[in-house]
Amino acid sequence: MTDYARVFDGAADDIGHAKHALVDRRGGACVLGAVGLVMGAVSRKNEHGHYWYERTSSLEWSRSVKILASHHDAAKTEYDLVVWNNNPDTSGDDVIDLLRRAAKAEREATQ
Repeated sequence: MTDYARVFDGAADDIGHAKHALVDRRGGACVLGAVGLVMGAVSRKNEHGHYWYERTSSLEWSRSVKILASHHDAAKTEYDLVVWNNNPDTSGDDVIDLLRRAAKAEREATQ
């Protein structure tokens, strides 16, 4: 069973924020790229130097997106989270705050 609190906390730690890319050249990631890196659902690099999804468990991925969206005021889908992440007004701190809220709620739900 996936420990989503650990996943969201890991995604909030030491991964710089990126827009318009799962993972950028600096190693920063969008909100879903960060979650995917921690879950092992995003490959760091393929032979062309691009980052890409390796969804080993679509059920776990779908659950992580659903949890994140449930802690966001407007986002309800994976697409909504991407649009929010890429919005010029969304900061790295906003992304970290969402990940921390989701991690806290998951910890409380499983105690």
